[in-house]
Amino acid sequence: MRCTHHSVGHWSRLAGLNMAELLAFCANSPALQGLEQEGTALPRQVCERHCEVGYWKSRHADAVQRVERLQEELAQAQGRVHTLQGKLFGRKPEKSGASDRSHELFDPEEVAVGRNRRGAPPGHRGHPRLAFNFDGTSPEEITVPRRHIS
Repeated sequence: MRCTHHSVGHWSRLAGLNMAELLAFCANSPALQGLEQEGTALPRQVCERHCEVGYWKSRHADAVQRVERLQEELAQAQGRVHTLQGKLFGRKPEKSGASDRSHELFDPEEVAVGRNRRGAPPGHRGHPRLAFNFDGTSPEEITVPRRHIS
């Protein structure tokens, strides 16, 4: 520790002093007074920093809990979306017939008569095809003599 308010000549006189005399001599030093003030302020600053560390640790813990809660909510929402999409776009269950006839023997005549079939009935020819002649012209065949064909 060096007293800044004393000149170099003073240091030669201070060389023979013991530590107590030296401290008494430097007691009115502005540098020493500044260090003493810093020494008392330092524990207060350390305490403030510890408080700040505790505050930010608690804020981090709150944020971690909030992230976990939101991830659980997201997983539940995604599960609901998956379930609803399955209901909406998934495979439909088989439709059963009018009655359960799995114990009866197969009779082809009964199936053909008793069942409502979709679509056109068997053997129906369907409607005739349309001629798409929208410009009012009709095709005409012309014979060209062989001499005009190259």
